[in-house]
Amino acid sequence: MTAYQITSIMEGVVQRGTGTAVREVGKPIAGKTGTTNDEKDVWFIGFSPDLAVGVYLGYDKPRHLATGATGGHIAAPIVRDFLKVALADKPAVPFRVPSGIKLIRVDPKTGMRVTAGGPAILEAFKPGTAPPDNFAVIGADGSTGANISPMPIARCAADGWVVLIPARGACPAFRPNRKIWHD
Repeated sequence: MTAYQITSIMEGVVQRGTGTAVREVGKPIAGKTGTTNDEKDVWFIGFSPDLAVGVYLGYDKPRHLATGATGGHIAAPIVRDFLKVALADKPAVPFRVPSGIKLIRVDPKTGMRVTAGGPAILEAFKPGTAPPDNFAVIGADGSTGANISPMPIARCAADGWVVLIPARGACPAFRPNRKIWHD
């Protein structure tokens, strides 16, 4: 199951991440881009259910390739061109989802389950690990979201995360264990 979850994440690299150049193949492809510090080496490793390919570019004596050089911009298009030819007469075979995996629509920013409308991506979850169907915020009415706390609640954005604090309090220092949801 874990292998499928990683494959699903790597399909996301091709569909909406740094490897979108490979999306043009038009078949299920997963992959990972890479770029070393100082843009000395770039790569893209990609695979379908039946074929794997890797392209690595760099000099034998490491030196700067180009300003802005990335695996997504230099190596991925080479993989794309190869896969277009290699898979031209092959059917579009999806990656096999193992039994027990649940594919659930989640908001790409918050990771929370999406029930209707709004942006969503499919994420793969092992049994018992999916986000809940609903959630509650302490001090809020579950049906309306209205504040029912005895003191007003303010939103404090810290590094893109929303933290609920008493309105008269100061924004606390950002700590990972204080994350409530992503804004």
